[in-house]
Amino acid sequence: MSIGELLKKYRVAQMKTQKQWVGNIISPSFYAKVEKNIHRITVEDLLALLHYNKILAIDFFNKLDKKDKTNYEFKKEIIGQIIEAFYHHSKVELKQVRQTISSSDLPDKDEQLAFITGYIELLDDDFTGLDEQTKAQIKNRLFNISDFDRDNLYLYCNFMSFYDLDSNLMLSKRLINHFKNDSDIAVQKAILSIISNLLMFCIKADRYDETIFFIEAAQQIDINPDLTFYRGAIAFFKSLITSHYQPQKNGKEDCQIIIDFFNLIGMEEYSEQLKEFIQKTKNGLFD
Repeated sequence: MSIGELLKKYRVAQMKTQKQWVGNIISPSFYAKVEKNIHRITVEDLLALLHYNKILAIDFFNKLDKKDKTNYEFKKEIIGQIIEAFYHHSKVELKQVRQTISSSDLPDKDEQLAFITGYIELLDDDFTGLDEQTKAQIKNRLFNISDFDRDNLYLYCNFMSFYDLDSNLMLSKRLINHFKNDSDIAVQKAILSIISNLLMFCIKADRYDETIFFIEAAQQIDINPDLTFYRGAIAFFKSLITSHYQPQKNGKEDCQIIIDFFNLIGMEEYSEQLKEFIQKTKNGLFD
């Protein structure tokens, strides 16, 4: 029995509609396609659904087909390795993960290989190493769909460097307008990450006027402790933008406070990245 089929079996047993079953975790329209095995559900969302409907994860996984269970657990492990390697900027580890995927029998192996290759190129902020077929796979996955779901939201956030600034401005505004009323914390994290990336791109391109819409959009998202990191990143870029328009203010001093904060909470690598960014700004490399 597949994941979608098993989810439907549990839902029917609880006599719930698809809307009642998913709550605010994912959209009912997306979930309907999960039950039909058209869409794949993420590890995070599946576990959230099981918890929301009071289903023990171990019981659920024990009822899956062996192949589906094995592939699911394998992909969960692979995702964790990619996130860890990407955060630590380790090309070596990402290439090891790519080799693991290449040797696997995942049904969507080609798609997974395309994305791991993209993540490797992201570390250099340079996509010249991507062949046209890989670029096409990534673009098709992101934008040739009828509904822009959460999975695609996360993918776009990670692959924004793949696109030119004007394309990013257009796509980001579209996404923000689409998800602006979504109260799901995971969606809000993705939106704030996209805004943070856009502010950075605009500063690099000396297009400060484009940042107003995105700063205002970020301010409209409710304060939540789970969003502290994302708000901190946006506050950093907002302070740089403020110092551009009002040099007499302490924008770059505020940036240093934020850098120190990230360093204090154990995010030393991200703190260093911000420090390098502000140094380039001070030296006029982005002007």
